[in-house]
Amino acid sequence: MYLSQFKLYQSSDVGAPIFYGTSGSLVDLLDACLVNGYGSKSGAGWIKPFPNTGNKVGCYKMNTGSLACLIVQDNGPGTHAAREARIWGVDSLFTNDSGSNPFPSGSQGVGQTASGSYVIARKSADNTTIRDWRIFADSSSLYCFIRTGDPTITTAFYTFAFGDIYSLATGSDPGRAIIIGRSSAEGTTTIAADRLDAFGTNLTTATTGHFMAHTWTGAGISITVGKHGDYCKGSRDTYVMYGTITPLNPINNGYYIAPVWVYENSNSSIRGRMRGFWHICHPIANFGDNQIMSGSSGRVYHIVKPSANAGMFCMEVSPTVETF
Repeated sequence: MYLSQFKLYQSSDVGAPIFYGTSGSLVDLLDACLVNGYGSKSGAGWIKPFPNTGNKVGCYKMNTGSLACLIVQDNGPGTHAAREARIWGVDSLFTNDSGSNPFPSGSQGVGQTASGSYVIARKSADNTTIRDWRIFADSSSLYCFIRTGDPTITTAFYTFAFGDIYSLATGSDPGRAIIIGRSSAEGTTTIAADRLDAFGTNLTTATTGHFMAHTWTGAGISITVGKHGDYCKGSRDTYVMYGTITPLNPINNGYYIAPVWVYENSNSSIRGRMRGFWHICHPIANFGDNQIMSGSSGRVYHIVKPSANAGMFCMEVSPTVETF
C-alpha cells in the first residue's frame, strides 16, 4: 500500500471555472480540475485519451490504480436538459463516448445509451445561476459536490463520485472502480435521489446508485454494491451520513469518525473502503461547512455540508489517503 493526498478544487479559488447549469459546463469543470489545472493549481493527474467532441461529451482516464475511465455526456441529454449530465464508467475507451464493460450496465442503470447505461450527475436547478462547487481528487479518485439550488435544502451539495476504492483483496483487484450517482428518473428534484450520502440497509441489499466494474475476482460485468459506516454510532434509522453521539463524547472528550465500507451485496462480503471518505458519528449541527479537523495518525479532514439528505461529508485532505 502507498499513500496519496486529495487536492481540493473549489469555486472560491482564484482562477476557478465559473459553473452554470449549461451544456458542457461539467466537462469544462472536470477538464480543469482533473487534467489541465487552473490558476496556481495543477490538475489531479488524470488523462484525456480523446478530446471532447462538439456535442459536449468528455472522457477521463485514471493515471494510477485500475486505470478505469469516466465518460460524461454533458449536452443536455435528458428531461432537465443541461441541468443534468449522464455519466458512466468503462474499463477502457474505444472513443470518447464508448468503451469496454460499461458500468452500470444493462437493467441495473437508469436506461440505455449507445455506450451503455448511466447514472445522473445533477448540475443546477436552472441555467443562469452561478453555482458553488468543490472537487476532491487524486489520480485515481474523484468526489464532486455542487450546490445546485434545488429544494428542499437550497444550500445542499448534490454529488457524484468515481474512482478506485481501497480493496481488501490480496494481490490484485482490477475491477475496483466504483461509480456513485443518481439512479432515479431524470429531471427529478427529489433530494432523496442523491445517494453519495446514503448507506445500505444490510449487506444483502445494494445501495441505490452504486455500481462497480467487476466482482473482486475481476470476473463478469458491472455489479451493484453498497456501502455502510458505523450504524450503531450513526443514523441507524435513516441511513444517512451523520450520527447521534453527543460531541464531544463525554467519556473521553473525543470525536468518532468511521471508515465507509463497500460491500458486494450478491455474496454479503466486504470488498473494501471508500478512499478518503469518512462517516462522522455525531449530529450535523455540531460541525460547520468548510471546517477543518485534525484526527489520529496525522489525518486532517474537511467538512462539506449539508448533503441533499441533510447529512454531511467528511473528506480526508492530508497525505494519508490509503491506496491499493
